[in-house]
Amino acid sequence: MRNEVLSILEEKNHNLWFWYEWRGIFNYDGMSFTNFKWNKGLAGNGIRSIVEDKSGNIWFATSSGGGVSKYNGKSFTNYTTDQGLLDDIIQCAVIDNMGDIWFGTYESGVSCFNGQSLANYTTDQGLVCDTITCSILDNKGNIWFWNCRRTFTIRWKIIF
Repeated sequence: MRNEVLSILEEKNHNLWFWYEWRGIFNYDGMSFTNFKWNKGLAGNGIRSIVEDKSGNIWFATSSGGGVSKYNGKSFTNYTTDQGLLDDIIQCAVIDNMGDIWFGTYESGVSCFNGQSLANYTTDQGLVCDTITCSILDNKGNIWFWNCRRTFTIRWKIIF
């Protein structure tokens, strides 16, 4: 097992979050580190992506089959296929300009959470491939996804 930090997020309040390979999430508040693992409510210890929503919740995309965890500063809420995600193996997460969170899955497409419900997109809705490996929001508001075949964008929730 390697000892690497693979995901980092700086919150708006400047706290730092680190995913230290298979050892869970570490939060640094400027004074001390706190470790969160699956036995403390995190959906899984394999984290591929960390994002902060407009309300200050921290979202963790798990690649270990646990789905997605939302941390509100006190506790975790976990989302899986039971709540409507396409897959429980999440490769990436990105938040668009409207505040919706997009989750790229290992082999099932993209799920979009608008704060209330999930919408799902697959090759049936025009995705080039259902395996999504990474994502980013550009300065024009386009979400770029990389998958097994090529890069493609989603803009204004219409798949091109």
